[in-house]
Amino acid sequence: MYKSVILYLIIPLIIFFDQATKKVALSKLKAGEVVSCCHNVVKLTLVKNPGAAFGILKSRQLLLKIITVSIIVVLAYFLIYFTIIEFCITIALSLAFVLGGAAGNLIDRFRFSYVVDFFTFKFNGCPVLNFADVFIFLGAIIFATNTLF
Repeated sequence: MYKSVILYLIIPLIIFFDQATKKVALSKLKAGEVVSCCHNVVKLTLVKNPGAAFGILKSRQLLLKIITVSIIVVLAYFLIYFTIIEFCITIALSLAFVLGGAAGNLIDRFRFSYVVDFFTFKFNGCPVLNFADVFIFLGAIIFATNTLF
């Protein structure tokens, strides 16, 4: 039972951390400015992304909000299922990560009509991200790994 509670607490913690870091990015970074850190492995740059991943659907804000809310509802159902009915910590953790990240980005969509992205890695072709994106990615990796193995 306590494991379920911890899993449910992960979601607001992700949202809080994501929103706090975006607030700092908005207050400290200027659009187009690039600040290198961590021996140039990480670069900070403020991007106001009106679309989804890689800028797709950037002129379809209402559609993005509807899709995101729908995904959150479905994932919340499965999180409840995998914490109460058929307990599986890895699937529940992956769902909590994706839910927290999706909610963090959804808050931006409702507040600003764009998502605040602010860091990228040195790797070629790496998009500008935020911590919500990182948790969505980690959740997807955990889910895929659990499903495959």
